[in-house]
Amino acid sequence: MSGAFFMPPIPIPMMEVPTALLALGLIGFEIVHGTNSLLCKKQSQVVDHVLVNESGLRIGIRTTQEGKIELLVDEEELREKEGLELNDFQEQVQKQYGYVQLVNRLKSEGYEVVEETEETDETVRLVVRRWR
Repeated sequence: MSGAFFMPPIPIPMMEVPTALLALGLIGFEIVHGTNSLLCKKQSQVVDHVLVNESGLRIGIRTTQEGKIELLVDEEELREKEGLELNDFQEQVQKQYGYVQLVNRLKSEGYEVVEETEETDETVRLVVRRWR
C-alpha cells in the first residue's frame, strides 16, 4: 500500500502510554505539544499524541477501545525520511518497548542496572545488582 496512510494502524499489544513514549524517546521521538491530529494524504487523523523525530517523521499514538496502543505512520514518509519499511519500524519500536518494560520491571523488583552492552547481533546484555 505504497504512499498511503497505513490502515489499520500498527497494533502494539498491551502497551501503556508512558512506556510507549519512553520507548519512542529511545529511538529519537519527542512529543509535539499542543496538537492531537496527524495530517496524512489531506486527511486529519485524531490521535492522543503526535511525536516527531530529528528527520521530521511524524507519528501518532492513539488508544483503542480494547486498551491497546496504535501507532499511525505514513509509509511513504517513513521510507523517505528514515529509509525503513513499516515492518522494520514496527520491529524497532517493539524492541525498545520490550527493553523499557524489562528495565522498569527490574527496577520495581529492587534491581539496579550497572552495565549495559549491545552485542554484534543486536542483543542487549544487562548486568543488574540488588542489595539485600
